[in-house]
Amino acid sequence: KSQNDAVVAESLILPPGPATPNPYLQDTPSINKTIASQFASAQNAMRNQQWSQAENFLLQIIAVNDKLSGAHLNLANVYAAQKEKDKAETSYQMAITANPKNLDAYNQFAIFKREQGDFTGAENLYKQAITVWPFHATSHKNIAILYDLYLGKPEQALPHYEAYFQLVGEDKQAASWIADLQRRLGI
Repeated sequence: KSQNDAVVAESLILPPGPATPNPYLQDTPSINKTIASQFASAQNAMRNQQWSQAENFLLQIIAVNDKLSGAHLNLANVYAAQKEKDKAETSYQMAITANPKNLDAYNQFAIFKREQGDFTGAENLYKQAITVWPFHATSHKNIAILYDLYLGKPEQALPHYEAYFQLVGEDKQAASWIADLQRRLGI
């Protein structure tokens, strides 16, 4: 087998058959109107970069129900925006603990890790997300970018770019990433 054959064989990383539903979206918690209103207020405060206001809303939500992964995730993003790295990391971990199916939590925590220079930590989080749901296009795109641009592993990036492209359909940017990698790898 030539090296090119090995790369092509590895690019078939999606499970056979149709994509299964996103497991995170299959199990949405019921929340009362007060929490929903507080969450909307927190998101609005975040959009306006009113970090302490957003933090207060999110902490109120968590005090009522600490199993709401999205509240922990948004709190982590608030802390990250304020450069409070330890608090952000703890909140990202709490988001995943609260709901191990929250794919956004893995991805946003991985981006946070990558920005801290912890490429191995980021890679592990993307792999965990893909284990939770192998059809998560964003996880495939993000791990491909990590392999390609940060770790210098284009042969590992290619199958994930291809999986992303297969999952999202026509995407000119993804098609150009794939063509560029194939050119660089001599495929």
